[in-house]
Amino acid sequence: MKNEEKVVLKLLEIDEMFLQKKAVGLPAQQNVSKQTMLRFYIAMMLYDLFKNKSFYDVAKFWDQSRGTIRNLYSQVASFAASILYFSKSYDEFWPYHELLPMFIQRLTFCTSLEILPIMEIPGIKRGRALQLVRAGFRTLRSLARAQPDHLMKTVLNLSLRTAQILIKHSKRLLCEQAEDLRDQAAALVEDI
Repeated sequence: MKNEEKVVLKLLEIDEMFLQKKAVGLPAQQNVSKQTMLRFYIAMMLYDLFKNKSFYDVAKFWDQSRGTIRNLYSQVASFAASILYFSKSYDEFWPYHELLPMFIQRLTFCTSLEILPIMEIPGIKRGRALQLVRAGFRTLRSLARAQPDHLMKTVLNLSLRTAQILIKHSKRLLCEQAEDLRDQAAALVEDI
């Protein structure tokens, strides 16, 4: 059993031997409610998805329909967004303001952290973002500095027009981020 699974078992107060006996069909001494076991399985399904396994693979492994897995995943993303919205109402929950947006973004795009900056570009799909990251364009800055012809050569099936649009959008997003940072810095200076 993986360490992550053991941690979840411990949090839910389930004995590892209980799970092993249940897996092979033997009677187990520990009395665990169905709801607790369901929580364990849902946590494991979500963890598999969070590790970037496909919906198909997770559904097949856990013997569930893909629709069920997708529905569960979208409910978790929605719930995380609700928690973020709630936490903004109370100052004592300030750590969540920093932690949850990246988590929610990752849930929304269902993708790894390394391609999230590229996924911010309007209209870009996961496959194209993966191509760009594999070609060495891991940040908006690297993409904004690229030349269209170089981008076309390094990314498979990328037209000149698409390369120009990607570079243009990357530059625009970088300018917006720089403006936001300037505003934050000005606000901090005013507070001093």
